[in-house]
Amino acid sequence: MDDRVSIIVMAQESQNFFSFVKDFCRLAVTSTLDDESLSTLFWIGATFNHPIDLPDTTGLDWRETVIRCLESIMP
Repeated sequence: MDDRVSIIVMAQESQNFFSFVKDFCRLAVTSTLDDESLSTLFWIGATFNHPIDLPDTTGLDWRETVIRCLESIMP
């Protein structure tokens, strides 16, 4: 299955933001997709089930995108 499809399916099946992040990171570290594609797919997946206000991560690689988003919702 294509990584893009896998990420979208993960988003649909994830129970919450944190379970999506965990599954996304496992797939992203082995993915051949470029950083911009992974960051875009992360945003789509992260907001798929529950809209959440995430910071602007334009120009960041996918790892930094995930870190910034996690920092923005952690107390």
